[in-house]
Amino acid sequence: MLVRVSYEIRKATFQDIDPIAEIHSLAIPYSLNAIMGVDRLKVLYSLNLQDENSQLLVACENRKIIGFISGTSNFFGLGRSASNSVTIKQIVNLFRRSNVFGICRALLDLILVSSVFKKMGESYYLSTWSMVPGSNPAAGSALFRQILNQARFDGARIIVVNVSKKNHKVLHMYHTLGFLPVARTVSEVILKKIY
Repeated sequence: MLVRVSYEIRKATFQDIDPIAEIHSLAIPYSLNAIMGVDRLKVLYSLNLQDENSQLLVACENRKIIGFISGTSNFFGLGRSASNSVTIKQIVNLFRRSNVFGICRALLDLILVSSVFKKMGESYYLSTWSMVPGSNPAAGSALFRQILNQARFDGARIIVVNVSKKNHKVLHMYHTLGFLPVARTVSEVILKKIY
C-alpha cells in the first residue's frame, strides 16, 4: 500500500521558534550560533521574525515542523541586532564547546563574508536552511522555491548564499540552479544568482 505524505509550507510564528532552534542545532551543530546554545538560536530566529525585511518559513509534515529557511535583504541590520544580543553565557558556551582555532576560523569567515556582501550592494541573503535528517526532500525543495519566489516578488535581483566548502551536495544543487561562485572564505564558498 502506498502512503502519501503531504507537507505544508508557511510563514513561521513565534510558537515555531523552539523547533526551529532544535532543527538548526541538530542539522548545523558546527555553526557559531549553534555552539553558543539553543537559547542563542531562539534569539536569532526571534530577531528574524521581528525584522520586516526578513523571512522565516517552515515546512510541516502532519503538523510537525520538519525544516525551515530564513533570508533577509537586511543582512547588516540583522547582523547588528544579533551581535548586540550576545550574552556572557553564550560566549562561555562558545569557548567551552569549541577550540580557539575553530572560533578564529568562524570569525574570519564572518568578516570575509561581510566584506563580500558589502561589495555586492543590495542583495537578498539566504542565511539558513535546515531539514530534519531523513525528512521529505520535496518539502526542502518547496521551502527553497517559496523563499526565492517571495524574495523576487519583493524586488530582489541578486540572491546570495554561503555554503561550507565541504558540503558538495548543496554546492552542486546551487550550481545546478544557476548560482555562480563569487568568493571564497576560509571554509565557505559564496555564490550568487542574478535575476
